[in-house]
Amino acid sequence: MVFAEVIICGGGSCESTLPISKDSLQTLWREKGIWKSVGLIFSRCMGQCEEAVSMRILTKNATYTLTNVYDISTLESIIKWAEDIHTSQKLLPLPKELQALVHNHFIA
Repeated sequence: MVFAEVIICGGGSCESTLPISKDSLQTLWREKGIWKSVGLIFSRCMGQCEEAVSMRILTKNATYTLTNVYDISTLESIIKWAEDIHTSQKLLPLPKELQALVHNHFIA
């Protein structure tokens, strides 16, 4: 059962890149079996990447847009969150360190 999807901007018109290769991240996701519970998708440009890579996390309850994803610790937090979901077989809240990167691009 898939509880969430992580969509990572694979770049487009900008020069933003992940601190780990796409292939390495996909291999890790497969080896740990995370893909069975949390999908991993690479897209073309999603915008909002003025400074660094952006990503979206989709769950049945919310859609999160994370911006300024430029260091390995952020990816480690996402991997850990995804692993915990896979282990527990339930949707878990987004960790605080990831919530701090959530960007609301809509005017309230």
